[in-house]
Formats: sequence, C-alpha cells, structure tokens
Amino acid sequence: MSVTLLNIDRIMRLRCDIRDALVLEFTGDEVVGERFDHFVRRTKALLPAYVPRKYIEESMTYLAGETLNRSKIDALAWRLAGNLHTLKTQPVTPWVRQPVAEWVPAQIMSLRRDHSRSIPSYISRVQVVAGLSCGMVIEKSWTVGFCKYLTKFLGFTKLSGKYPMHDMFEIVSMRFLAYIEPGLCSKLPGFRSVEVPWTLREHNRALITLRRRDRSPCPRKFSWPCHKCPVGYVECPAGCHRETYTFRRCSACEEEEAPFDPELQSDFCVNCNHRPASEGAKNG
Repeated sequence: MSVTLLNIDRIMRLRCDIRDALVLEFTGDEVVGERFDHFVRRTKALLPAYVPRKYIEESMTYLAGETLNRSKIDALAWRLAGNLHTLKTQPVTPWVRQPVAEWVPAQIMSLRRDHSRSIPSYISRVQVVAGLSCGMVIEKSWTVGFCKYLTKFLGFTKLSGKYPMHDMFEIVSMRFLAYIEPGLCSKLPGFRSVEVPWTLREHNRALITLRRRDRSPCPRKFSWPCHKCPVGYVECPAGCHRETYTFRRCSACEEEEAPFDPELQSDFCVNCNHRPASEGAKNG
C-alpha cells in the first residue's frame, strides 16, 4: 500500500482508542496465562475484523509475563494502529533494526534551539506514525538552513503569499514522509530524504490557515500570533508546542512572570531557551 494513501488521522484515532481501552482494563496487570489470552482477545476486538488473531497474538508475545503500564500499552497501540496492512499477512514486532528502506509518514512534535552547535540549529522531535518504527520518536538536530529548505516542501509560501511563515516554530505539528534507511539507523531510525505529497501538504496548509488570525479567529480571543501563544497543542490544535506554559520568575533574564515549557524541564524560561546562542541564550 502506498504511504500516500494512509489516513494518518485515522491511525491516530485508532491508536488512542486501543490505548485508552487497554490502559483502563490492564494497567498494573501481569499478563500471563488466561490473563494474556484475554489481553489478546480484547485487543483483537479493537482492531478491524480482517486482521487475523494469529498475527495479533504474535505481535504481542513479547509482553507475555510483563506487568503492563501506560507506556508499554501505548507503544503496542501505535505499532498495531500504524501497521494494519502488514498485519493482514504477518506480525509486527517492536523495532530493533531496519531490515529494508521504507517511506513512513511522520509528524513534527516539537522544536527547540540547539545550543550545542556552533551554527544556528534546532533540535526536532519527529513522531513516526506508520511503518516498522511506528510510534517511535526520532530526535534530530536540524540547521536553520535545513529547516528553511524543509518549509518549502511543507507548504509554506513567501510572506506575500497565501501561506506565509513568520516563525520557525510554526513547523510544529506538520507532516511529511521520511525515508528510513538501514544505513542511517543505530539505536533509533534514521532518515535524510523527505517528501511531502499533496495529501500531507493539505494538512499542513490547513494548519497554517488555522494559525492565521486574519482567517481563523482565536477561539480564546487572544490577539497574539499562535507561535507566541502559551497554550500548547494538547489544549489547542493551533499550538506550536505540546504543553501549555507555566509562569514564574526566571533567574537568567530576571523576568518575574516568564513562560516556562514543562516539556523542556529547564531552569530557564522559554525566551532564554529560544534565544540564539550568540545572544547569550541559556541551555537548560
């Protein structure tokens, strides 16, 4: 099946349905014997009828005897939801290596300044949403030059165009295809080549439109642009970072009500972390 035909939103909804149902029923359970059999039956009931039980069970065998938690269940839910076509004919086991090169759909989950490099760069966290490494998060350092190159494919236009970009953090939540190559993989999947077919570009441009205040009024009536908003995308789909910021004093810039990103777990505020190293940014 062509990856361009995959419905990523459907994969994500199915992953959530599987995860939520199994977390509610099996968190804290040691799945052995009859309890493991029930675990398999319950999972089978959450998947399309055409997926054989045999391949579902073989995809779950590594969990036999394990005590389940949310993280283990979520990893399983991702792998099953993102590989329904493969599950018709074979099991899908946890990723340990990349036997063959493959194009996979991916989504940018976060972006932050990379202060460890001498050239302006960002650290990206990219979620694989289908394929052998489905559910895994790839962390890569991207130069500003590469980010600008990528934006042309994602769907942005010049500032005078219909889909302008005002800040690099606006690429968060955008989707593309990544070409996972065995030779670029080590402990995590690796990729160098990217493509953005029209189906993913449509998603990206809908997101750009959602973030344009002249086209999509803010549901919270805020006047600032989305890339400067403290509300994360777990609460608002237009958010340019995951978690909603908290506010407290920053010891670096001495701002009394400075924004802090809970995901960064930094001693320095968002403004200090996002400032280029040449301006004296702090790296928490």
